[in-house]
Amino acid sequence: MYENFLAYRRYFWGKLTLATTLVLVISYIFYSRRIAPNGATLVGLIYGILSFLAILLLMYYGMRKRSYTAKHWPLRAWLSFHVYIGTMTLILVPLHAGFKFGFDIHTLAYVLLAIVVVSGIVGAALYLLLPRRFEPFGEELTYPWAHGTDDELRKIIRQMRTLAADKSQEFADACQAEIEYGIPKRHVGWGLLWRKSATAAAVATQIEAFRNTASSRKCVSRTSSRRGSISISRSR
Repeated sequence: MYENFLAYRRYFWGKLTLATTLVLVISYIFYSRRIAPNGATLVGLIYGILSFLAILLLMYYGMRKRSYTAKHWPLRAWLSFHVYIGTMTLILVPLHAGFKFGFDIHTLAYVLLAIVVVSGIVGAALYLLLPRRFEPFGEELTYPWAHGTDDELRKIIRQMRTLAADKSQEFADACQAEIEYGIPKRHVGWGLLWRKSATAAAVATQIEAFRNTASSRKCVSRTSSRRGSISISRSR
């Protein structure tokens, strides 16, 4: 049975986030009864460090989803982690500040963070409610009928690197250049909602060109091997 990214590993990240949030809130209740909570106290600093680490991990997701050769954690796991941890920052940052806000740069930073998180929640809802709109765009959205764009790219990359493994350095460098050129670099984002057909065509064209390049490299390699075999036979 298929499960979406929110239900990854039976809602593993959702359960972990909920449990962590409960622990932090309970610890805050006890901490606030002893001293006036604020970001300068030891506990407040701990909340701040946790918030900082969470934001760094949230930012790393932007790099991970563009890494087609990464081997650790499937992209769906990272997306599930990203959504739940991002939601947790909405309560984690106020715990750090002791729920004290004003007209200053700190409050502005939190408002901007909240806008980003809320927009991310809206995006996650669209991923779930409009899956067919996002069908051609890779493993991140992983629906049963989707074409595995990420898997196809990784397969082509593996084939090209295997092909270049025992060849000359010039051939290996040429293959690597083609790999770097073939990996999609264009950020599609919200444009999928109103430019779906045009964007799908662009991505499909790029993948097809990448596949043709890999095939041509194989032909060149086979031709070189045959010529080498003929030369050896003639010399004998």
